[in-house]
Amino acid sequence: MAKENLTDFSLSRDSYTAFDAKSLKELIQTRLNEGGIYTDQTFEGSNMSSIIDVIAYSYHLLLFYLNQTSAESMFTDTSIYENMNRIVKLIDYKPKGYQTSLLSFNLNASSLLPEDAYTIKRYSYFVAGGLYYSFINDSTFNKTVPGDQNLQNFSSENILREGQYFEYPEITALGEDFETVTLAVQSNDDNLKINVDSNSIGLYVQDVDTKKIIEFTETSSLFLENSDSTVYEKRLNENGLYEFKFGNGIFGKKVNAGDSIFIYYIQSSGEAGVISPGVLDGNKLNLYNTPRFNQISQDIYNNTFNFLTTQQIQYLNFSNSLQSTEPVEKEDTETIRNNAAKNFQLQNRIITLNDYNDFLSTNFSQVLKSFNVVNNDDYVDQYLNYFLNIGLNKPNDDSRVLFNQVNFNSINQINNVYLFLVSKFNNVDENDNLSFVSTSQKSSIINSFKEQQQANVNIVPVDPVYTSFGLGVRSGENENITKDISNESFLIIKRNVLSNSSTEAIKERINNILVNYFDNLNLGDLVSLKELSNQIFNIGGIEDIRTRRVVNNIQVNEVEGISLVVYNPIYPDNDIQIVGSDIKLPFFKFPYLSNKSILSNIIVENA
Repeated sequence: MAKENLTDFSLSRDSYTAFDAKSLKELIQTRLNEGGIYTDQTFEGSNMSSIIDVIAYSYHLLLFYLNQTSAESMFTDTSIYENMNRIVKLIDYKPKGYQTSLLSFNLNASSLLPEDAYTIKRYSYFVAGGLYYSFINDSTFNKTVPGDQNLQNFSSENILREGQYFEYPEITALGEDFETVTLAVQSNDDNLKINVDSNSIGLYVQDVDTKKIIEFTETSSLFLENSDSTVYEKRLNENGLYEFKFGNGIFGKKVNAGDSIFIYYIQSSGEAGVISPGVLDGNKLNLYNTPRFNQISQDIYNNTFNFLTTQQIQYLNFSNSLQSTEPVEKEDTETIRNNAAKNFQLQNRIITLNDYNDFLSTNFSQVLKSFNVVNNDDYVDQYLNYFLNIGLNKPNDDSRVLFNQVNFNSINQINNVYLFLVSKFNNVDENDNLSFVSTSQKSSIINSFKEQQQANVNIVPVDPVYTSFGLGVRSGENENITKDISNESFLIIKRNVLSNSSTEAIKERINNILVNYFDNLNLGDLVSLKELSNQIFNIGGIEDIRTRRVVNNIQVNEVEGISLVVYNPIYPDNDIQIVGSDIKLPFFKFPYLSNKSILSNIIVENA
């Protein structure tokens, strides 16, 4: 019979986790006291006591590092960006870097510009309000009439990015397999952050022997490429710098020892780079012109390009009717945790509707405020049927439906997937002017799906049905309501006579509650009048909420709680209703607060 492994320490195997410096010191002192040999341990300041302190606090420090190391090695627990970046690298997830502001524009060509096809060379830029906005690709337009021409197709298919292009110093390749170079753009001032736009990087390689310059393009994975593919993988590393990895001659073209690598990038102004409508108006395009880029141009372009000249630029008029988008910061640990899990689940394939939603959420949060993805059955049964129900003979009689059908739909609609998209580009302004995702943005979104979607699926972007909400009360049961009743309807707030808040302060707070509530709603959301009422009552001193209709200074009706008129601003006579309770919108309707305010229609009275 084997002898048991006995010990005089009555401790479990994992008891070390319960100790800290203080408890370990007490345990050592107790054991020494029980032994009856040593006594100095009970006197603070003695040599024995000092040795015990060193042992106890060293143990405490080691246990701290053990816990930290264990936590930071787990995908679900890590909180340090560097650790998270290394972990997701194992599942081939590439954290997304900084994204600069985007600007849509309008372009008109003068009659002085001859009819022809013209190309605006990449990296050309505007200086608008002291800020740079640049083209990142070569962009071609056709002047087809002798007179003035609005180049709407060109405007809808292209977009400007905020920031100025810079040339990174030449890098000499070592000729290694899967060679990696780094774009190390950093400021010497710790308080000054340099924002490099992740989606506007250009990379070129000059062969050391032939001196020919070739453009390399980004790929999602080198292992999907053949031996002569001029591609690279891009990754934002744990130091916040971009790394570019080339192939090994089997998976992607290998760079030779001595090859020159040229990198171009946009440096953004950050939030200061956002511009308002009209700032671009009247500004002339500037051509990007440096000795190195002129040398690159000689190799990457052929004689078929008719590039726009400095003289011809004078015949073009650029303008912007919308403000630019807000920039998007690089992913933090929480965003990486969410997006990496979704990306791993996709496995480079987009099959289900949830896959489409996850892909849009991960890649287009900068330009989309809200989106929904549906199949052909839901599109026909609910969306198209909606237009029939409000009195249109054919859904295509609606201009937005027809616009998207012509531009993006195919003849066979069985395998269509429909993307309902709401833009972040000032979708509805304070004057209730409606804006939709531009054609260029829609095209960009569709193209981004191509590598991962099923071959027989056709993606069709669709504009939402904007739905206006304003105060509204019927004057009588048989009234034929119109949207104009919102001008005659008022939110009546009964406050406690002992309330210390001023009338104007209460009105401001209530108006802000409604504005913020509707600003945070998305396609197909529940509009909860109960939640709105609760938020108003939480102000304090509010006794009652009512909605009143006043016509020619005469009160004609009043109801308890909040009552709203809800209507489609395009067809206000066909789709309009009064609601006094929560309302769930269909997936294609996007709610907004009429005129972005009800401040002038709030009345505060003493209870």
